[in-house]
Amino acid sequence: MHNVEFMVELVGKKSQCGVDQFLRQVKGETNFADLLQAYDVNTPSVPADATEQKLDDLLQALKQALAAAGPRLVVTSTGETDLFDLHMEWERAPRWPDGKAEIRAWPITQPADRGQPFGKSISFPRLSYGGLTPLIAFSITAKSGETERNSVFVMNLPLQGAPEDRQDRVVRSLIENRDQLLRYILFLLASGDEAAASSGDLRGLLNSSEDGSDSGSRNPYILETMLRALHRGPAQLERVASLLEVLRRQPGSSELLSDDFQKIWSPIWEAAQQAIAK
Repeated sequence: MHNVEFMVELVGKKSQCGVDQFLRQVKGETNFADLLQAYDVNTPSVPADATEQKLDDLLQALKQALAAAGPRLVVTSTGETDLFDLHMEWERAPRWPDGKAEIRAWPITQPADRGQPFGKSISFPRLSYGGLTPLIAFSITAKSGETERNSVFVMNLPLQGAPEDRQDRVVRSLIENRDQLLRYILFLLASGDEAAASSGDLRGLLNSSEDGSDSGSRNPYILETMLRALHRGPAQLERVASLLEVLRRQPGSSELLSDDFQKIWSPIWEAAQQAIAK
């Protein structure tokens, strides 16, 4: 049995979303309060199953041994255009605990079935720019007799030898046209903006399909969102500026950055830079 936690935020009037309203019980209705059970701190705990506890301890020890070995990633060229091999190396030899276990690893940009079992060397061949990533997924399966436990997690490992323009290329690959660019900018600006995030207009703009949609219709809303961001502080506008700088370094940037957008963006970014300089 696994523990699952999640956070839910309710936005609204206290009369509708307040604690008293949320926990009220009404005869003939099933509400949240009806799902709750009282917990007695004096209730004796259920003894842990010895096998389950052994497997849990082994999983934890394997994770600690993996982290202590200092895994890192090294990128080498395959000799083919825009294709690379990714190798996992160690700062020190892993010292695995006693116990039966299987460990596999794969870049999160790849499907899990490309996972490589741990051995003397681990390599992920012929990865594209988009496939190169420092985020590696690990799957550890601990076994005891017929019983086994599995844990999947991700580590952000040091990445050496990656092409200098890798991140720029990845960003450019995610934004193929002007409509996607405007959506992404709206997303960046709406982060932390409750007025924008709760707006049905924004959700409609982000979810609208490209077919039949007019990118120009987003401009007034982008202007409004940029002005709110400028009022709150320049941090989010700096994100947009970094994104635009990346795109300008890539071929075909003029197709994404229209004159209408530049007329909106340029004076707002100039005002943001003046605020930063103060």
